[in-house]
Amino acid sequence: MKLKIIFFTGMILSAAEGEKNLTGVVGRSITLPDSMMERGFLMFSGTLVAFVIKNKFEIQEKIYTDKLYWDDKTGKFTIKNLQKNDSGLYVLDSKEGNVFRSDYRLMVYDAAPPPAVRRLNSPDGCLLECRVEEKTELSWYKDEQILKQSSSGLSLLLTVQEQDFSSSYRCVAANPAESKTHTFDVRTSCREENLREDTGEAAPALLLLSVSY
Repeated sequence: MKLKIIFFTGMILSAAEGEKNLTGVVGRSITLPDSMMERGFLMFSGTLVAFVIKNKFEIQEKIYTDKLYWDDKTGKFTIKNLQKNDSGLYVLDSKEGNVFRSDYRLMVYDAAPPPAVRRLNSPDGCLLECRVEEKTELSWYKDEQILKQSSSGLSLLLTVQEQDFSSSYRCVAANPAESKTHTFDVRTSCREENLREDTGEAAPALLLLSVSY
């Protein structure tokens, strides 16, 4: 208990230099950027979570036993298996060696849903639909140029004219923590559609390509 009181008092006397914003994804890990090698502590929402003294690490809150790790080579803390209730203010206060205090405002989000793209029947150009299973920000890109964007939706349409078939198109689903991309081969798929229309062949209703993270 004496150790806790000393650390807590030190935290009150330390001056914060401003919060650093961090984002995480549910189920994944995050490593706090700053290193603490000799003596100091980590707090979450005003509660002492763990401390380091003489290069030894001790967890104070049992819920962090299999969740919080400290690397004695780098001096960095890693929080594993993130959940939304891990969002909040973390304070890292180093009392010896490299003396500093860092405040981190962590926000944990669900993973961004993977987008899927399909070609729809349309008399005017090649009509593409980017779709996700839960509402998120969707964007259509032509090469590196953003063409259309929806701040919160399940689908986003894009019409590609034949003169633009040589460009690269991708749909991006994003939230504040990450983004996922689906690249659509317009040059092959839309040209094949035009050829089928000219010859009267049936075209497949759905084309799914690789999703990159």
